[in-house]
Amino acid sequence: MIDFIHIGYHKTGTTWLQYHGLRKHPNIILINFKRNQDARIVDVPGVNKLLRQLCSMSDFDFQPEYFKEKFKEIISKYTTSSSAIGVSFEGLSGNNLNGNDSARIANRVFEIFGPTKIIIVIRNQIDMINSIYKQYIQTGGTLSIKQFLDKDRFPVADLINKLQYNKLINYYQQLYSKENVFIGVYELFKLDKEEFMKDLYNFIGVKSKLIYGDSDIYINKSHHYLTLRVDRCINLLFANRYALSLLGDCLFKVKIKSRRGYLLPIGTIYRRVIIEKYVDPILYRFFKVKPLLSNSDKKNIGSMFFECNYELTKMLNMNIANYGYPMEKAEL
Repeated sequence: MIDFIHIGYHKTGTTWLQYHGLRKHPNIILINFKRNQDARIVDVPGVNKLLRQLCSMSDFDFQPEYFKEKFKEIISKYTTSSSAIGVSFEGLSGNNLNGNDSARIANRVFEIFGPTKIIIVIRNQIDMINSIYKQYIQTGGTLSIKQFLDKDRFPVADLINKLQYNKLINYYQQLYSKENVFIGVYELFKLDKEEFMKDLYNFIGVKSKLIYGDSDIYINKSHHYLTLRVDRCINLLFANRYALSLLGDCLFKVKIKSRRGYLLPIGTIYRRVIIEKYVDPILYRFFKVKPLLSNSDKKNIGSMFFECNYELTKMLNMNIANYGYPMEKAEL
């Protein structure tokens, strides 16, 4: 029914792959992204809604036949095309903060789409933790990074388990067979996009093609560490997915008209305009960037991934320690 499914992980260049590397290849069709290269809004809301339902629907309500019919109807529009048809949706790798639903989603994907090719891209766990934590703060979080990594706290639950990539990879290899699971390394993607995409296109089964230039690369710039500290305090004022506002819902509901005429929440205006355009550039210019985790924290956290990364080294036949993947055992 479908030729490939890119499931993420989050924070591994998925936006670039969706907007450029996959969508703009002439022989690839992503059913959840518009084919029109000039479309300002690229994703297809109806398809992405189905994918979100696939991930979040309770076991009591999930009906695979319903999703099969819906996706068959969407894919049937491209039956005369010789292009490879695929899906790219990082939510399929499981909850961003704990991955407790990863195996359940994998089973659902197999039930709906059957045997196909699976694309998984991983990133060294220390950088991944930093990136996920920054997004957590930017979306309303108030915890320090040490509190954030406490598995007994909401909302993270068990981020460490989520980032033990071998578990998810092994599960998909059992469902789809090893030759049908592509394991991409984000650090190699950053180092040489052309070589990375050549391997990925070969896996998908399309001709390698250079489909981007330097000005075509989508970049998400993270906030300065001092901005994150301020953000944690400011987040207490706005009701969000993690906590209620100290001032109630009134401030959260205030909306301001943007230059394009859209009504945006005041919290969004604060981040997009004040922080990204004015505060961050000043801080990056005058204050040295400091790591969120100390060396001892990195060592302690990294020891939790020793067995996982040792297995990944064998899977990839590559010394991933060269790319920042922790490979030290915990001291007894």
